Amino acid sequence: MMSGSKQEKQWRSQRLEVAGMLTGSVAHDFNNLLTMINAHAEAALEEIPAQSEAAKDLNSILRITGKAGALTSQLLSFLRRTPTVDKPLNLNHLIEQSASMYKRLLGDKIKLTLRLGSEVKPILADVARMEQVLVNLLVNAKEAMPKGGLVLIATTVIDASLCLEVADNGPGMDEETRARVFEPFFTTREAGGGTGIGLSTVATIVNEGGGRIHLQTSLGKGATFTIYWPVLQSL
Repeated sequence: MMSGSKQEKQWRSQRLEVAGMLTGSVAHDFNNLLTMINAHAEAALEEIPAQSEAAKDLNSILRITGKAGALTSQLLSFLRRTPTVDKPLNLNHLIEQSASMYKRLLGDKIKLTLRLGSEVKPILADVARMEQVLVNLLVNAKEAMPKGGLVLIATTVIDASLCLEVADNGPGMDEETRARVFEPFFTTREAGGGTGIGLSTVATIVNEGGGRIHLQTSLGKGATFTIYWPVLQSL
């Protein structure tokens, strides 16, 4: 006969599994609704003057739905309900192509520096998920430095791994926070200030891709996230 504690763990596991399935289904449906809203807003923009107040309102709608879509993508990725398309990827090229977007994301108060190694080799990865990894790490750095600061994105090759480093000179974390930072739904932000799935999504993507992630941080000394991803030996 199953003991009470084992039975309780089994029920809890089953409830979490069902909750995950329901959440994934709702997230997919919500994403479809966002797509429809975007389509109607974009169609309406084509029918009105670009500088009109209505156009400004529609562009605000598109920005809001874009943020909602990004959050939905994070949730779906966390639940492992998003299909991946792994292809050979030059991470340096991805970072260079997206650098201007990263700067806009960080804002005027934060200076972004790129230090990309010249001998970086391709990896096998899903482009959208790697972009998601970078964006989530940058958002984490931005939220840690509301008064501004410095962010570094660096790449190099160590042995048979591509090393991606995202570092900031923010306030850093204490040991208790560092130990929990990749836990799903863990956040140090005030209510409404963060979902707690950004860094757990990063860890999930890295682990599923066969990589590993390491965080070096301490109070007053910023935070450095280092990801080791296996390189392709041959194309």
